[in-house]
Amino acid sequence: GCSSTSQPVVYTSLNDLSGSGISIYPNPVIDRLNISFMNPPSGMITLNIYNALGELLQKETISGSTEQIPWTFPAGAYGVEISTPSGKYITRVVKL
Repeated sequence: GCSSTSQPVVYTSLNDLSGSGISIYPNPVIDRLNISFMNPPSGMITLNIYNALGELLQKETISGSTEQIPWTFPAGAYGVEISTPSGKYITRVVKL
């Protein structure tokens, strides 16, 4: 039989990206997702990508003011979570 190795993530309250100085584009995404920081935070930044069921698909460590993440997932809606020393920010991204 099959077994799950990760717990789904349920979003109950979100810090959206407005006012955070973080830009995620393009949305809808085509083949790569760009993440830009107006004021790059010091410390570790992680990016998690979740599917519509809340399952973690990809985890990346980000450094610098701009990062490009190759997007290899099929069409659908995804949650993108960015964790910085000052908090977590979550937004939704669509792949057409």
